[in-house]
This record gives sequence, structure tokens and C-alpha cells, in this order.
Amino acid sequence: MKHLVLLSALFLLLAGCNSQDSAGDRTSADGTAPDTPPTDITLTGEEAGAMKLAFTPASLSETQKTVSVPARVIEDPDQIAAVSALIDGRIGRVLVRQGQAVSSGQVLATVVSMELGNMIADLLRSESDLHTAEAAVARLRGLSSNDAVSKKQLMEAENAHAGAQASAAAALQRCKAAGMNAEDVAALRKNPQAYEPELKLRAPIGGVISMRNASTGMPVSPGLELFTVLGTQYATVEGSVFEDDFAALAPSQEAVFSTTAYPGKTFSGTIFYVAPTVDDASHALPVRVRLSNPGGALKPNLYGRLDVRTNARDSVLSVPADAIVYDGSDRYLFVVKGENSFSYRRVETGREFDNAVEITRGIAAGEQVVSGGVFHLKSRYKLSLSAEEE
Repeated sequence: MKHLVLLSALFLLLAGCNSQDSAGDRTSADGTAPDTPPTDITLTGEEAGAMKLAFTPASLSETQKTVSVPARVIEDPDQIAAVSALIDGRIGRVLVRQGQAVSSGQVLATVVSMELGNMIADLLRSESDLHTAEAAVARLRGLSSNDAVSKKQLMEAENAHAGAQASAAAALQRCKAAGMNAEDVAALRKNPQAYEPELKLRAPIGGVISMRNASTGMPVSPGLELFTVLGTQYATVEGSVFEDDFAALAPSQEAVFSTTAYPGKTFSGTIFYVAPTVDDASHALPVRVRLSNPGGALKPNLYGRLDVRTNARDSVLSVPADAIVYDGSDRYLFVVKGENSFSYRRVETGREFDNAVEITRGIAAGEQVVSGGVFHLKSRYKLSLSAEEE
């Protein structure tokens, strides 16, 4: 038993020595980790003068209160269009692929249909009958002025003309209801013999083909969705606002959406919807903003942050925008420590307004920051890091 105790003590002693050796390998003589870059830089008077540095204190200022909330891009029913055939037939040609950008009115596919052929024949026949009836009425009206025909004959001709008009109008409406537009009808009337009895399926809105369910020769019927077009002119973003900020919200307020998918880029719009009820699960109030969406950059389920400018006032800590140093995804400031001495300090930023940037963490009001000559100071700082590594 005594031998076991002695062996245990020996193992503990050896482990402690190894631990101290490892710690010594990780720590330099002055007690700092050698891999940690210095956070301070001191210039000579000559260097500071050459850089023409300018200084500004971080200051509190009153501004329009902005409510910042998590948000995501959602599908907007007004920006979604389903395309289907309105008659029975089969797909003749498919002219687009999934993911392709299309313009409003662009032909997506054609449908070959006997039903459409019958409608076209009925339209041509009824319009021919109408022309005959118009000519008959015109002839009889000329004769009636000389009492060459009876009023009964003229009345019968006019009734026949009215019936022909109704039949032609009904035939035209059936063709339009099947999907023919004014351009198709004009082409049919211009050259009936050369007109192909194909129904052209067109995009109701401009956007992107988000779904395609059409292939050549495929049979189709009314109600079968063949394409979905997702509009890209606008995007709708939904944010979740919590109880403390309910009272500050109202429709038509300006809002800005930002996302890590597009660093440094923002999308502007206005609130068009404030939910009448609070969400049961999150206890947040959904608000929606419609944004311009150039190039279709904002896609459904893209997450980001929504900043809503309210009518309330707010006090924020800010520095000039030119003072911010961008280093990868991080933000830094050169904070004055003493004469020609500066601390390279990481900060967290918020909103941007009037050539200033809100600082939410990392600096206190009144601290002086470098706001002019920042580029030269950053270059000198990076050079000092390189010298330390060597």
C-alpha cells in the first residue's frame, strides 16, 4: 500500500513538470503570448507630421431612432405567377429552362391543341359571316333610300347583321380566353392559311423561372401548372419586432435591409404591412418591407438585419465614417493613447448616418480617434507587425 502511494505521488510530480514545460513553450519572457500581435503603435514626431493626422472625439449625438431587428426575405404572392394551359392539348415546344430570367410577355412554351384549332375555325367562319351580313345591310340601306326594298327586308338584314356581330364577338372571346392575345389574333387575320394553331404560353410578369413542369409532347389540361415565374423587380422582407419597440412602428416608415451575403451593400424600402397580432411563438410583431431588388439579388429565405427609421429620437455614440478601419470582417479604430501613440482597437459598429458610424461596443464617449490620415497610419501599423514577425 505504501509503495502505491509513493508511485502516485511520483506520477503527479512528473505531470506537473510537463505541464510547466508546456506552459513555458507557449509564453514569452514578458508573460505575453508571442503569437499575439501588438495592439499599440508609437510614431516619431516626424512620422506623425508627415501623415497629417486628424483627430475627432467619439461623441454622443441625438438622431432619429432606428429599430434593428432580425429579418428574412419571404415569397411575396404579388411577385409569383403560375403559368398553365387553359385548354387541352400537348406541349409543342419548350423555350425556357429552370432558373432562366424572362421578361413579361415572353413565350415560355407552345401548346398544340385541336380544341384551339376548332376555336380558330369558328372565329374565321363567324367573321366571314359578319362581313357578308355587313355587305348585305349596306346594299339594302342603299336600295331602301329609293324604296326599292321593303322595311321588313331591311329589318331582317339588320337583325342578321346583329346576330353575326354577336357570334363573331363570342368566337373572339373564346380564343382570347384560351390564351390568344391581340398579336396572335392579328397574325391569324392577316394570313389564316399560314397560322399555326399553337397556343403560346407567356410569362405574366418579368422574373426568373423558379419551377418548370413542361416537356415536349407532354399532354396538358386546364389547371396543370407548367411554370412558376418568381418576380425579381421587388423583394419582400419580414422582420420580427419585439415589445419594447411596438409603439415606434408605423406603415410608410423607411427601412434598410442588410445581409452578410452582400457585405457593405444595403437595400432600401418602406414598411407596407404591420401585423395586427403578435406571433404566439416568438412574441414578436411581424412587419414587412418591400424593397427594390436590382438583378434579383434578394432571394427567398435569405437572412439579414432590418433597420427601421422611426419618428422617435435616440442618443448614439458615433465617430466619423473615415475613422473606421476595415480589416476582413472586423472593424477597428486608432484610439489616441498619448502624444503620437495609438491603440489599434477592435470595435462593433451599428448604423451609418450623415458620414458617421454608430459604435455599439469598444470605445467610450470622449475618447479621441484618428479620423484623418488613417490609411497611412494603418500601413505603418501593418509594417510594424511585419517587423515584429521577423
